[in-house]
Order: sequence, then structure tokens, then C-alpha cells
Amino acid sequence: MSALRQLTFDLPHHTAMGQEDFLEAECNQSALNTLLKWPNWPTPAVILSGEAGSGKTHLASVWAAKSHAQFIDCHDLRNTPDLFEKTNPVFVVEDIHRYVGREEDEQILFHLYNHVKNANGSLLMTTEKDVSFLKWQLPDLKSRLHQATTLTIQEPDDMLLKAVMMKLFFDRQILIDERTLNYAITRIERSFDAVRTLVEDIDKLSLEEKKRVTVNLISTLVR
Repeated sequence: MSALRQLTFDLPHHTAMGQEDFLEAECNQSALNTLLKWPNWPTPAVILSGEAGSGKTHLASVWAAKSHAQFIDCHDLRNTPDLFEKTNPVFVVEDIHRYVGREEDEQILFHLYNHVKNANGSLLMTTEKDVSFLKWQLPDLKSRLHQATTLTIQEPDDMLLKAVMMKLFFDRQILIDERTLNYAITRIERSFDAVRTLVEDIDKLSLEEKKRVTVNLISTLVR
């Protein structure tokens, strides 16, 4: 291992985002199946909700590869609000909860929704929040989004959490044995975000101490 690899920088790592890399499970199967039915969606817009780290971006990437959708951000559209009108009307907007209560962003999202609908396109939106708790200030936008199909990634079981942890280690090119993996997974909160955070912390500690990922190393982070 090179000296540069052992420095505690946030070095880039490859995250596998293909459909073959997606971890299918009971909690996400319905959402995956609906997305893959495109272009035969029941509505022009779909809202995908799930906790942080649950695989929303991965699912959106799988769909984008199939539909040739463009990832778009309302913040980037503030100065070029007509940009999306010059491209294929198939888009992904992530983390729409960030735009709630921001008048300009809500207006842009409303304009984008109308454009997609009028152009017979498709719009996939993701959020970490329960859709029913999104308090949109723009009545017309609220009305439009209530018409969207809503999909939810449910809470994971232990088997999926273990598989997610294995994938996250693999993405970082970290080898971990079964005993160490089982030790880690039984000592954290049962959530995708907790798994992601622990893997990041383990990777950082391993680099700092120049040690392999073992039970002894992980025991300094979890009990």
C-alpha cells in the first residue's frame, strides 16, 4: 500500500452504481419494480423516499441509465431557468426536501414539473422525508406533487444491512472477514445511515493507524 493511500485524506473511491450492483431486498423491491416499468409509469412524476444511505441515489442512477435521464438541481437552475427546456424532458431531482419553503426553488420545481408533464416526459424526485410531511408553500406545486406516484424504501432487515456494509467496504477496496463483519453489524443502530457512517469511520481509522480492519480495530469505535 502506498504512503499516499495511508494519509487520512478523504480520498475518492468508486461506488458501483449499476443495476447489477444494486442490493435487492424486500424493503426496496416494490420501488425498484415500479421504476423499471418506465416508460409505463402511472404518472409523469414519481417521488422516491427513504432514509439517508438507503440507496435512493443508486436507484435513481439505475433508472437514469435506463431512461437517459439528466440529474438536475434547482439551485443550478436559478440563473438558467430554461435550461431543462433544451434537453430531453426526463430528469432526476434529488433531495427535494431541501427546497421546501424556498420560494424561488419551489417555483423552479413547479415549472420543471409542468414542463415534463406537457412534454410527455418523466420526473423522478427523491427525499429523505416522509412525503406527507413536506410542507410546500406554493399551493400549485403542492397540488402537482400530491398527484405524483410515491415510492418508499422501507426499513432494512439485518441481512440487507450486512450486505450494504459489505458493498461499502468493497467500494473502498477494504477486505473484511465474516467474523469482523458480524461484530460490526450487531453493534450499530439498525439504519442505512449508521452503516455508512461506521464504514467511513472504520476506513479513516484504518488509514490513520495503518492497520487492517479487524474486530480489535472496530472495537475502538463501537461497543
